[in-house]
Amino acid sequence: MDILKVLIPATIALIGTIITLVFGYRQWKRQQEVSRSSTYVTEKQSAYKELWRKLEDVHIKLRTDEVSEPEFRKLVLDVNSYILRNSLYLDDYDREMSNNYLRAVRRMKQLVSESGDEETQAALTSSEVIPDRVSADAKELGRSVREVEQLRGALIERFRKIVGAG
Repeated sequence: MDILKVLIPATIALIGTIITLVFGYRQWKRQQEVSRSSTYVTEKQSAYKELWRKLEDVHIKLRTDEVSEPEFRKLVLDVNSYILRNSLYLDDYDREMSNNYLRAVRRMKQLVSESGDEETQAALTSSEVIPDRVSADAKELGRSVREVEQLRGALIERFRKIVGAG
């Protein structure tokens, strides 16, 4: 009988200790997973912010400078290289969308240059909005401007969701 008086409380204490350890371990494990997930999300957001910066740098360069075809290919290669190096965080769709966006900006620049309209060329090179009257007069230019705006808007919306701003 004396053994039971010692054994029962010791067994209950042991069971309590084991339960506490199991719950403690599970909580610690969850915290580790949350921490890893949080780090990944932060790095993914940083990758998208940097991609956006790179895309807009190319956009501005295309609008403000004369960019030859080899230079354009180099700019696109730089963006694609960044996307590939960060493919752990960036989706394949982003490369396609980014390339379409840059090609659309380049096409818009070509059409504006071909239009010969000085006001439009000035607006383009100073990164202003292309006048509506020009877009309406030149259907292909209008489509090009709308495509650039649509792709840029889609990229902004997508990237904002990922970086947590929308």
